[in-house]
Amino acid sequence: MSTLRSLFHCIPICLALGFPTPCLPGEVVHVSDGDTLTVVSEGGHRFKVRIAGIDAPEKGQAFGNKSRVNLASLTQGNVVRLEGNKKDKYGRRVAKVFVADTDIGLMQVEAGLAWHFKKYESEQSEKDRVAYADAEARAKSRGIGLWSMKCPIAPWDYRQGIRNPGEGCSAQSD
Repeated sequence: MSTLRSLFHCIPICLALGFPTPCLPGEVVHVSDGDTLTVVSEGGHRFKVRIAGIDAPEKGQAFGNKSRVNLASLTQGNVVRLEGNKKDKYGRRVAKVFVADTDIGLMQVEAGLAWHFKKYESEQSEKDRVAYADAEARAKSRGIGLWSMKCPIAPWDYRQGIRNPGEGCSAQSD
């Protein structure tokens, strides 16, 4: 993990940019799904990160694997910068994830491989709320990714056991 040696270069960047929340660099070593990563910090601490602001299709759900593969292509083996220190009910750190200056959550939404998670939009800055909502609207209007389906099932519904896309909708597959 020679990449870890370069992590200390991110710390001055975080401080210089004056991030209001803890900014932690780390290397992505695993991608669980389209919104969850495992990161190793410079000190060797391994932890899971849930990307803030998005909700990606679950494993076994239409576009779940494509979302995971896309997230892996954007992050795996890269040094990421995490912005935020909230913990979810599973003990995962909830944070915005950046590779260089690229907002990875926003990239997932733009690719049509995640929803803007409006349930938690009050935790986003106004700028992020607008950017994520606009990215989702663009992906939807272009019919890309999960928006290529007539009636995609949102992951929060899927987790509640809703598997039927509804009347007039086609079955989902990945």
